[in-house]
Amino acid sequence: MNNIEIAYLGIQVAAKELNISLPEISIIDENSLGNKKITGTYSFKDNSITFNEEWVNRSEWIEVLITSFHEMRHAYQGYCIRTRTRESEETINKWNMKQIII
Repeated sequence: MNNIEIAYLGIQVAAKELNISLPEISIIDENSLGNKKITGTYSFKDNSITFNEEWVNRSEWIEVLITSFHEMRHAYQGYCIRTRTRESEETINKWNMKQIII
């Protein structure tokens, strides 16, 4: 299994465990990113996760998996904000304020 497959698998496993739908997943060339140091990023607006292809390919598999889980934490927060479920109203409001600022 290569690291790109591990990234997808990590997202799929986390989505299943969190019982949320899969976000859109993209793996793009680092030259298309605003910052080449980005490993992965979650977009609340698009409910999507984007990985830096070069970083994924040169990294240890465990780092790719950790990044997948980290970005899925953001996807979970996005889910809670959109559905207003699973977490306290106070927590959801705090998370939502961060989305407005970003």
